[in-house]
Amino acid sequence: MEFRASSIVHDVFLKKFFLLALMLILICRTVDAEVSYEMKGNIESRYLRHDGEWASITNWFEVSVSGCRSAIRAGSINDKAIEYFEYVCDGTKSALLIKYYPPEMRGSRSINQANLIINSGPVPEYGFGLITHVWLACASSCFFQKKGGQIEPIFNMGPGFREHHLKVEANWSLAATNPKLPEWMCDFTDGKVYKEENGVFQTEPLPTPFDKPTTNAIFSVLAWRKLADLRLPSKWQVIEYKPDFTNQTLEAWKIVTAYTTAVRAGTSRDSFAIQAPQYTWVTDRTLEARGVPVAEFSYISTNGNILSLSEMSQQRNFMPILKEGVKKVLVPKKRSHVVIAVSILCFLTVVVFFGRRSAADGKGS
Repeated sequence: MEFRASSIVHDVFLKKFFLLALMLILICRTVDAEVSYEMKGNIESRYLRHDGEWASITNWFEVSVSGCRSAIRAGSINDKAIEYFEYVCDGTKSALLIKYYPPEMRGSRSINQANLIINSGPVPEYGFGLITHVWLACASSCFFQKKGGQIEPIFNMGPGFREHHLKVEANWSLAATNPKLPEWMCDFTDGKVYKEENGVFQTEPLPTPFDKPTTNAIFSVLAWRKLADLRLPSKWQVIEYKPDFTNQTLEAWKIVTAYTTAVRAGTSRDSFAIQAPQYTWVTDRTLEARGVPVAEFSYISTNGNILSLSEMSQQRNFMPILKEGVKKVLVPKKRSHVVIAVSILCFLTVVVFFGRRSAADGKGS
């Protein structure tokens, strides 16, 4: 009996010990995943103009990161109507906010306070305040840890490329120290030129020797800064290339260099939720990722709310756009898409019917 009792006590002790060890491991992993920090700095882009001369623009940026969530605010550069650009990622989808100055300050009668573009992934919208180059250096850790060799294009590969969900080949190396940001990254073209005219997506091969994969852009961290247990970039550079058809070589056409002026552990940001100011023109590009054959849907938000799918389906102009999207997937060899599209169309028709009916009942009462 004494032996059995001591054995039971020993077993209970071991179970509690292993349970405690497991809890500590989970806590450490959670803490590791929720690394947070803030950075401020300046960025310069030197680019080759069409006349062969080099020009440059500069901007400021502010970064807040918590785990896989991030926000980046940047200046409008030279646009006097825009107060700032802001990128926000909630850990899954992301948005680019173009915040305007009040109408009286920008000499406009429009009450529109902002434009908001929502994407289904974390890669920022192209061409706004050099935010993409800041995100790549300061907030792309989760993106590169989850992806394989083919990734969503970080830089513009041509009209329609990103919109048709095409991928690019890329190589990269992540730092071993938290937050495990990329030390370098190189992506490649696929030997084709892409364009979209009148809604028709077209591709054609580039002339030799550019009709095979060639370097598109090279990102590299030039200097690092240690902050407690974190290793953060303090200076980095991105060089983008284009074909020189005359000399049959690649030439650098844009060189972006950035550096930080301040860093701190932790973040003062309360939320990384995607939000809109009052009177915002919203463009939602997440519908195809949710199985709805609509590339994008735009609406005006008068109260700052982001519409859900069921709420969008009750907008007057949504169903005609959806029907056009369904027609595009009704092609040979895509029967599964047909079934999905018809099911979605039927579902949303029911949602619209009951939504309008409940609204009418509410008015009648």
